[in-house]
Amino acid sequence: REYSVGKRMFIAFFINVGLALLLVNAKLNFLAGAVIIGSGQYDDFTSEWYANVGTLLVTTVAINIFAPHMVGVGMYFLRKIQIMTFNGKVQMQLNELYLGPEFVPSYRYGQTLTTIMVSMLYGAGIPLFYAIATISFFVYYWIDKWLFLHWYATPPDFGSRLAEFASYVILYAVPLHIGFAIWMYSTPGFFVIGTGTFFDRITLEHTTPMLFLFAISVAVIVLDTTLYPAIRSIWNCFYKIPADPILDDDDEIFENVTKAKEDRLFRVLDSYNILENRRYMRAFGITPEFAKSHQGVDAMYREFRDQELPQLPDEIRNIGFA
Repeated sequence: REYSVGKRMFIAFFINVGLALLLVNAKLNFLAGAVIIGSGQYDDFTSEWYANVGTLLVTTVAINIFAPHMVGVGMYFLRKIQIMTFNGKVQMQLNELYLGPEFVPSYRYGQTLTTIMVSMLYGAGIPLFYAIATISFFVYYWIDKWLFLHWYATPPDFGSRLAEFASYVILYAVPLHIGFAIWMYSTPGFFVIGTGTFFDRITLEHTTPMLFLFAISVAVIVLDTTLYPAIRSIWNCFYKIPADPILDDDDEIFENVTKAKEDRLFRVLDSYNILENRRYMRAFGITPEFAKSHQGVDAMYREFRDQELPQLPDEIRNIGFA
């Protein structure tokens, strides 16, 4: 569930923060007559675009440095005030005041990926995005760590799909960053005089190396997503890696689980009967024979309700806690 929610939240955040302003203010001839998208006044990354649209993008991403944490930090201090002014009569009410909310990783993944992608998208033309991204990650780390220690409840165990998805998305940030850098650095009036065609813009002296890197990054993604899995499947048809390591003759091999338990090579529960647990056997002062013939603490209580517990034998008293 967290993987599905995190993926959708990233897409929504990225479209809202990184693409909406770009598309709304863009002048796209092939979308002439459109109501919102493509009906803007900027057909390139001009100085006016940086002054108007670029400023809004920087402001939006800068606000996201602290905005995601305001609710968590505010609720923490509000709860502290409630604890100091608590006048209830039931312990359960006080316990609930100390119980913080669960941390939602899908929300944080979506925000972090959005900051990365937007900064890589426009960072070539607006280097301030790099500084904003660095500050964002610094603030995210320390505030989340502080809230984990002082506010959030212990989170459940999550799988690795969301983290793997984040690593996969960051891979696409490379060609996007290089592609937008080529577009921005070939804008007429900055490094180029005149208008120039699309081919002229990507083959300029300062954009040709970036075009080469762009091709390499796209090739790596294609190989990683399509050809590599196919080659790996074909390879596995001819050569299959054994699931278990091959042991030499000199390696110690367990004959069976029972012998391994007797040799104390690993610890397992001998029984689900709590009385047969060595720790409780020693604490209760009972013999192994008594433990096997009784189930649970209630049975022991009924047996010795009107008499003293039996004397602890030496062989049980000397059992360690290994």
